[in-house]
Amino acid sequence: MICHSLAVPRPTLPQLTHYPHVLTAQGSSVRQALHRSLEEAELDIEVACEVTYVSTAISMVRAGLGIAILPLSTLDAASCDGLSHTLVHHPQLKRRLGLITNRRIRPSPAAQAFINVLMNESTKPIGTAPN
Repeated sequence: MICHSLAVPRPTLPQLTHYPHVLTAQGSSVRQALHRSLEEAELDIEVACEVTYVSTAISMVRAGLGIAILPLSTLDAASCDGLSHTLVHHPQLKRRLGLITNRRIRPSPAAQAFINVLMNESTKPIGTAPN
């Protein structure tokens, strides 16, 4: 997801190289995923600023310092009021997530059902609607 007021409805990563970027800290998973995708595509970006927190990145975008490529979960976790957002079309730009459970405790039936759904849905492309 990208936060900014771009005219392009679903921009590609190369189209986004023309804007200054607000980046999260170098060790963050968001930054690593973006860096990997940029390297694979042999693209460079202008870094407007680096921030530690996603909420600060959103504030910097709101202040007009640049654009930010952030996970979709940001929409639920932070206030993006007044900002536009759209999906970035770039197949290699993805974030790996893991499922952590306690191996000494068997999940409840509800938790196991949730795990099964996660495992089923994890193979579908992002943005795919559930059946």
